[in-house]
Amino acid sequence: MRHTAAILAALMAASIAAAASTTIDFSDLIGTLSDYYPIPNGYDSFAANTPDIAVSYSTNYGMDGTCSSSVMVTFVSFWQGQYGDLPAVAYPMLDGHYAIISLTPNPGYEVTLESFLMAGYPAGGGSEPGQTISVDNGLLQPYPGADYSPYTIGNTGDTMFAPDITSTGTLNIVFGPSWDIGIDDITFSEQYVGLPDAANSILLLGAAILSLACYSKVFTAALRS
Repeated sequence: MRHTAAILAALMAASIAAAASTTIDFSDLIGTLSDYYPIPNGYDSFAANTPDIAVSYSTNYGMDGTCSSSVMVTFVSFWQGQYGDLPAVAYPMLDGHYAIISLTPNPGYEVTLESFLMAGYPAGGGSEPGQTISVDNGLLQPYPGADYSPYTIGNTGDTMFAPDITSTGTLNIVFGPSWDIGIDDITFSEQYVGLPDAANSILLLGAAILSLACYSKVFTAALRS
């Protein structure tokens, strides 16, 4: 039995991968996209360090609690430079609208949104006051402590937000309505939290087989003695 427990512990330890982070860095698109162009929906989905996290993008008409019916387009736009000191950003496709960047884990995994950077474009000569910046549960319901609205985004340097929120469901980063605020360096990680029922059954079957093998060896040894 001790051998079986040790093998099971080793199997479980091997199945639980250490959390590794992905950073969505829109400067990687410099030379690939021009200003105003849409960032490909799914950009940095299922990345090497987070192979169980889907990433999607949309620009919404408004934050009226009906996210699915208020989606304008399923992308955000790209801009190189000029937003504070960020080399490239994603921003709402149209002024007066809201960008949503969604992180959705596969079943059996959770996602942790660690941090992101934001900065403003100095088109009006000053900062962007009264902006909505929040992290929500996928239903436009912001998490306590992660609704920074209304927020004034400066157009020099950048501002880091570090919500450090973990969920087995979708996490949305919501920002707008000015297209003169942009986001970059979105850092998130994934963690394994549990096998689906079918996989659990397979693991239990494996444990039973290992246990029978152990007892068989004990029984055979007893007969030989």
